[in-house]
Amino acid sequence: MNFNFKKIGKGFLIGLSALIPGFSAGTMALVLNCLEDITNNLSNLFKYPLTTIKNLIGYFIGILIGIITSTFSITYCLQTWPIITASFFVGLVAASMPIVFKETNNQKPNIKAIVCFVICAVLSLVLPLLSNNKLFIIDNNNIFFIIYVLIISIIAASMMVIPAASGTLILLIFGIYDIILLTIKDFIKNILKFNILLLLNDLKILIPFCVGIILGVVLISKLLTKLFKNHKMLTWYSIFGLLITSVYTIYKGIIMSYDINDNIKFNIIGSIIAFFVSFIVLTKLRFIETNR
Repeated sequence: MNFNFKKIGKGFLIGLSALIPGFSAGTMALVLNCLEDITNNLSNLFKYPLTTIKNLIGYFIGILIGIITSTFSITYCLQTWPIITASFFVGLVAASMPIVFKETNNQKPNIKAIVCFVICAVLSLVLPLLSNNKLFIIDNNNIFFIIYVLIISIIAASMMVIPAASGTLILLIFGIYDIILLTIKDFIKNILKFNILLLLNDLKILIPFCVGIILGVVLISKLLTKLFKNHKMLTWYSIFGLLITSVYTIYKGIIMSYDINDNIKFNIIGSIIAFFVSFIVLTKLRFIETNR
């Protein structure tokens, strides 16, 4: 097997990032200097499946461990320290901005790049407004819901790969974010309890979700590979437009659902510390990866 602990470690951090609202697994992959390696390999998954799996198995193992860890840790942190946790995520975004901008090769944007930047920034601001609206009446006891999960997971997976785009936001907008998180938790608990009947019930949701994730990741990887090759500056300015407005995505809902006057000193001090900790850690990770 062509994997090592370095790839597993990177995959773990990518998996942790995958479920952060307003952040992107693709952004973490960019920071860790492995985005193009992953997307180039994934774009050939159906053409050279064994070679692709061999090259990416280390990432896959790490991502799986990271997602399982994230399922429990992030939900706990958001419930216990929502504003501080959100500030930690904002620190990640802030540290990502110069990294993404550097990928444009510091070129001044032309008209096309500015238009792409504005369109993506506006989309990033508008989409969170839909997250409180259920666009579909959810009934997980019929075949239509399984198809629905498959389609939404394909879209969400696409967003997870693109730096600065949030797959979790798509899950929130279409009303299945909480359902997926709870199902993953139940699935893990039922494995430990060896409860076959409940495991099968969980798989009714998890199988279409996982199939959709695989399809979405492969399809968007093919697209990104072509865009990076043929329209690099336009692509990175589009990503920068998503990233620069993602702070709103992260704080939206948390500020509205939480009384910021409650423990205000604790929240202010904790938020400042959390912001700078995540900013410094992510900046240091990028420095290490680009100076090996």
